[in-house]
Amino acid sequence: MLLGLLGAPLLLVGAGLALAAGPDDVLMGKETPIEQGAAYSTPEAFAFDRLPVTVRVEAMGETYVGVGNPVDVLDVVEGTRAVEIARTPLTRVSGVAGSGEQVPDASQALWWEEKVSGSGTQELTVTLTGEPVAFLAASRDGTPIKVAFGYRIDGIFAVSLGIAGFGALLLIGALVLLLTGRRERPEQRQPPRPVPYVHPTHPTGHPAPPRPPAAGLYRRLGVAAGVGVLTFSLAGCSIPVAVEVEQVSKVSLPDDDVSAVIREWSERSDEAIEANRRGKWKAEEWGQAASGPTLAMFQAATVAAQGAGSKQRPRTFEVHAGRSWSVRLDEYPMWAVVEINGGGRRSPLAIYEQQDALSPWTHRGEVKVKASAIPTPVEGAAPVAAAEAKRVQDVADRIEAYLGEPQGIEGVAGLKKLRALRREMDAYVAELGVDTVRTTAEPFDETGLRMVQTPEGVLAMPEFTVDSIVGGQGEEWEWNPPYDRFRSQAGKNLSIRTAVTVAVLVPEDGDASVLGVEYGEIPGARVKN
Repeated sequence: MLLGLLGAPLLLVGAGLALAAGPDDVLMGKETPIEQGAAYSTPEAFAFDRLPVTVRVEAMGETYVGVGNPVDVLDVVEGTRAVEIARTPLTRVSGVAGSGEQVPDASQALWWEEKVSGSGTQELTVTLTGEPVAFLAASRDGTPIKVAFGYRIDGIFAVSLGIAGFGALLLIGALVLLLTGRRERPEQRQPPRPVPYVHPTHPTGHPAPPRPPAAGLYRRLGVAAGVGVLTFSLAGCSIPVAVEVEQVSKVSLPDDDVSAVIREWSERSDEAIEANRRGKWKAEEWGQAASGPTLAMFQAATVAAQGAGSKQRPRTFEVHAGRSWSVRLDEYPMWAVVEINGGGRRSPLAIYEQQDALSPWTHRGEVKVKASAIPTPVEGAAPVAAAEAKRVQDVADRIEAYLGEPQGIEGVAGLKKLRALRREMDAYVAELGVDTVRTTAEPFDETGLRMVQTPEGVLAMPEFTVDSIVGGQGEEWEWNPPYDRFRSQAGKNLSIRTAVTVAVLVPEDGDASVLGVEYGEIPGARVKN
């Protein structure tokens, strides 16, 4: 009887697991229709270590399924109608659908850790390592899909067959013992002994309490479970372990991706240059390769060249990436500093940014810095401590005040580089024969101060807009016609706006140092992207 009670659950469990897993060792859940055309998982849904996950997506057309950093995946599905999977799907997919637009096609994104795409059914198998991840399964055109999740445990099919076989042997042994048990001989039988009557000790009128179930059944089930776990362990099957979800973040531009990003950007930059040759003047095309101060300066230069009838032929150029300085961020936009054409006496440190997970990288600004003054990059990304960030912000505020009203700044070296803009503006005003009414400075936009930690200190790249109001004469006056399309006039006065990007190094001890300054005129209305 004991063998039968132990063998029956082993046979049932082993046979059930073998049928569910199959020869490929994958326990696959039921396919779930997703009318919205996309389903994604949150980091909490797959917070496991050593868990091989299989995701299967099926649709009539092109489909893809990938796993990546949650920062990227969640940015793609934000504001869309994709179905959110917040819990680990064991049997079928369930979640809450969004109410936005169709999920954009992310099948060609470069940040996927692993991805498969193609026509019809696609299947992706990855082994989780405890790091935060998110899955996205979708059709490329938004048509409905079917999604199923499975879990691969190497050797589970063979082990399940072994457990079922062992349970079957125990059952067979129990039957054999039951059928072939020895019968007692008549002469060996003993007469039954009388059992003395024991008076119940319970109070009169109260029945005895029921006997608890025999502990033997629980022991047998526990033994069966222990045998299963021991067999899995001895067979080498890895058992997944739940982990605590960490704060999701990503390195903005990994070193391995820098060359590919700059090469792809260079191609788009050449296209924008071609679109702004003489006779074309498509200033809006700069938006495919530039943003922020660079976009504003390029657009202003195009308008000025068109107004002046410039015959100069712009040249395309080949860009090579040197060292890079990245940051770790938990949301888009991403940005990084890249050394362009490194090795010379003065190397441009360029800011590149990516507005969202599917947007291309654009050139935001650059500053030429002496090669000997460029700080050393940190592998990966080193965070800037809160106290240091506050100190850097204080330095940026003092530089902003200096651009508006040049006065001495304590604790900042290299102010001579900042004076160049004021000297150039004073010379221009003198040439026009007018006066400088006032000069004000403010941050270029609201995207915040960009700073990155280095061994020498914090490298910061603050950006400003300097507004020079000139005029003040007794009567209205004319200004250079090529600029009248983007300069703002108010009565006697004229507003000339300039974008300024500064590279400054703030060491842990000692004064901050201005490494370089770049500036150029921009349209009267600030460019906010």
